[in-house]
Amino acid sequence: MVFTSLVLIHQHPDVLNEVVKEITEVSNNYIFGYEYYSDELNEIEYRGNKNVLWKQDFARIYTNQNPNLTIIKEIKYNYLNNSNIDNGFLIQKNC
Repeated sequence: MVFTSLVLIHQHPDVLNEVVKEITEVSNNYIFGYEYYSDELNEIEYRGNKNVLWKQDFARIYTNQNPNLTIIKEIKYNYLNNSNIDNGFLIQKNC
């Protein structure tokens, strides 16, 4: 199993597919992620810095990149004080 928590959000969109590919390759069976969520790619200023944090639909990036992956469970958590959303997801490799 490979677990990421607020790691993918810091991967530049230009290298994200390579990161997801590597995670998929090293996982024996499951991938669990907990990341910021957005329907579309959105850059977020992080501690006054740009080009260091993005939110998007990371679970779909996995499954769109590799048809041998299935989302087993996915839960979106809405923030109470603003419109942000976090996404927890469990993906299984179909070997």
